[in-house]
Amino acid sequence: MLDELSAHNNFSTGDTAARQIDAQVSRAAELGGGLPADFAAQVDKGFRAWVAGKFDEAIKDLVPLVDTAHANSGAFLRDPSLREPLNKALIVLAIAQQRTGDPSAARTTFGEVLRSFPESQVSRGTYGPEAADLFDQVKREMAAAGKGKLTVKGDRGAVVFVDEVFRGTSTTELPPGEYRVTVMLDNKPSRSHRVVVKAGTETTISIDARLDQTLHTNGWTGFAFASEAERDAHEGPYAAKIA
Repeated sequence: MLDELSAHNNFSTGDTAARQIDAQVSRAAELGGGLPADFAAQVDKGFRAWVAGKFDEAIKDLVPLVDTAHANSGAFLRDPSLREPLNKALIVLAIAQQRTGDPSAARTTFGEVLRSFPESQVSRGTYGPEAADLFDQVKREMAAAGKGKLTVKGDRGAVVFVDEVFRGTSTTELPPGEYRVTVMLDNKPSRSHRVVVKAGTETTISIDARLDQTLHTNGWTGFAFASEAERDAHEGPYAAKIA
């Protein structure tokens, strides 16, 4: 029946529906497999490759690690100590990109560093003057671009995280760029929502944490309710929201 609906009525199911939801609405806070248990050790491996002058090898090691980290916001919400290795990975990746003659990629990565780790520094003694100068230039340009406001609306008692950083209020000012927004409710993460903040404007996003915690698009597509009572109460409204 679902195959016939898909063929004749533009009806999406299974992987097709999952891809649409992931692209347009939100992604799972942790993908299948999650963050590697030796994440910090793998970052150090990329760092050692950079120290040895093996810049291409460092990029090869660090790009998938950064992508995996960004796809697993929930791991960082539960263990904030993972943020320091991620900061290190981004800095080293940016410098390796600079050293291989890709300043545009390096600037983009440094922008991610500044949005996710606003207190971060690139030491001349550790990373060299060229890297420090480029980082400072990107920092000045970001400051000159101004800020925009991001307002997150959701369940009472939900805790807001932007790029895995705790935000004490629902409205915060941020440099322009793309951000990952996740909330924690009852010690469980919502899905990860991608939001673009523009300078001089206010962007508002509403996150239904309980819907997010129920919705699955990784491995299979559908709702997982804790009880039949919850299914009876929420299945219809949740399906309507997804539709």
